[in-house]
Amino acid sequence: MKRLIAADLSRMAKSKLFIFLCALFFAFGGAVYALNGYNLRQLGEGYFNMTYNMYLFLPVICSGFAGSVFCAFFIGTDFSDGTVRNKITVGMTKKKIYLANLAVSFTAMALFVLSYILAAAVIGIPCFGLRTFTKAVHLPMSIVGALLVTLSFSAIYTFISMATADKARALIVGIIAFAVIMFAGMSVFSRLEASEYRTYNVIGGDGLRQEITEKNPKYLPENKREPFLWADAVIPSGVWLEISDPEPNGLGLRAVIMQLSLAVITTAAGAMIFERKNVR
Repeated sequence: MKRLIAADLSRMAKSKLFIFLCALFFAFGGAVYALNGYNLRQLGEGYFNMTYNMYLFLPVICSGFAGSVFCAFFIGTDFSDGTVRNKITVGMTKKKIYLANLAVSFTAMALFVLSYILAAAVIGIPCFGLRTFTKAVHLPMSIVGALLVTLSFSAIYTFISMATADKARALIVGIIAFAVIMFAGMSVFSRLEASEYRTYNVIGGDGLRQEITEKNPKYLPENKREPFLWADAVIPSGVWLEISDPEPNGLGLRAVIMQLSLAVITTAAGAMIFERKNVR
């Protein structure tokens, strides 16, 4: 198992796609924190206070998209080149092959995030000092949340790539899956964040502006919030929105359990499907 993972990691390190994505994340991180530094000078300290969590954990969700591309090509190449068949021929079990791919997928996505963080350190620390990282709210648990979201995404994309065994199909299904996860997470999060009342201005026939306050139909009372809280905990993008929020509540035990459960269940299901798959 260790040799299998080591061999796959070596192939990953030589992958032009992996190197390109790491470089892209580094450039993206540098650009984001350079822009943040400019906005801080223009808009003041309040702007930085409202955005540090969002900027710091932005690469987590971006790696969710990049992971769909990387896994499709990296794992798909294993199938198209006959490498998976050769691994089985020499006695490697399908379970070990699956888990090795999961380990490489998670490592690649984590390194995408670290490439961004490295650029954030290079650009952000000269601009903001150590508060670039230390001012983030609930930082230890937010890091745990970021790792769990990355694990969940890598488990989903490994499942898709191993089940389809085709680069093109895995890429299409992976991107669609990412879009669905993002939409679902944002929909649930917006309902949970909805205020009880909403205020807006209208101009009457006399030309006078009136301020109207009314009940927000999207507000969730306490007796209806529980299903949405569970959905928010199980959807990776929902957890990302929680840790990226300017005033996060902190990652709860529910989110930790649900993200781990999502990764374990997805991996178990994927391994079972791959076990029954006829590899050619």
